[in-house]
Amino acid sequence: MPDSHLVIASAIPPLREGVPLPPLPALPQLEALLGHLREAGRLACEADAPDAPFERILAQLYGLHHPSGQVPWAALETQTTGTPCAWIRPCHLQLGMDSAMVADPAMLALDDAAAQALLATVRPYMAEAGILIDYQRPDAWLARSPLFAGLSTCSIMRASQEPLSREALAVSGTGDAATLRRMQSEWQMLLAGHPVNEAREASGLPPVNALWIEGAGTLAEIPAASTAIISERRLAQAGPELARRHAVWQAIDQDRVAPLRDALTAGRRVQLTLCGPRSAITLQSARGMARLAARFRPLRLDALRLQL
Repeated sequence: MPDSHLVIASAIPPLREGVPLPPLPALPQLEALLGHLREAGRLACEADAPDAPFERILAQLYGLHHPSGQVPWAALETQTTGTPCAWIRPCHLQLGMDSAMVADPAMLALDDAAAQALLATVRPYMAEAGILIDYQRPDAWLARSPLFAGLSTCSIMRASQEPLSREALAVSGTGDAATLRRMQSEWQMLLAGHPVNEAREASGLPPVNALWIEGAGTLAEIPAASTAIISERRLAQAGPELARRHAVWQAIDQDRVAPLRDALTAGRRVQLTLCGPRSAITLQSARGMARLAARFRPLRLDALRLQL
């Protein structure tokens, strides 16, 4: 059996400076597991990074040694090889004087019918530019086109965590970035006043006022990871409500952390990475003298969260 590595996104939510971390519910599996782990490494992302620590850690684990912002996530996640592709994601873009950010994707609450109606409006314009669209789910459409080769994009996870400069958010790179930036502006005009958005605003929901491009690029082959990678995104999708985050934490404790403890008990090497908005901490099963130290000086979750 391969080693197991659990990577948890948004172990702490984005918080304004001076705001304390929200409390956690009882997490018996995680607290017990931490008594057998020691720190193995840290990762920090620069202020205007185009990716989140969670995404950077996953890229490393999959052996995707692309520059930040150029990891072909759409190709990897859809097992597409040899064709430039990208995710196009409906979103609510919030513009400031010299910065912008994406509203929490969890708050968009876009259903299939609304997403399909929005896609039906923009699909002909995409087709004119040679972009083929495959509907995957309401918040992610797979786009294929040579336009997506050589692009650098900011991920929607990163863009929704805090305001970034417009330069940091813009599509760039050696590909047809200028063409795609122009097309994004055209898509925004098509979405303005769309019946779907009129209905959303009447219901108090934020309008879908932009289409985000992320995860662009090409894969020659699908990489094979030597470790069993468990990618946990539910906290990133939970929204800010404390009760909802508590429920998600408890679910992760039972269906993600408990199997990790079982693997450790069976003698397998396990790793756990906790990711925040700017940094990540990786822990691994202790061996030798470190195992004894872990027992007498166990790691504490609250202390780890303060370092994210």
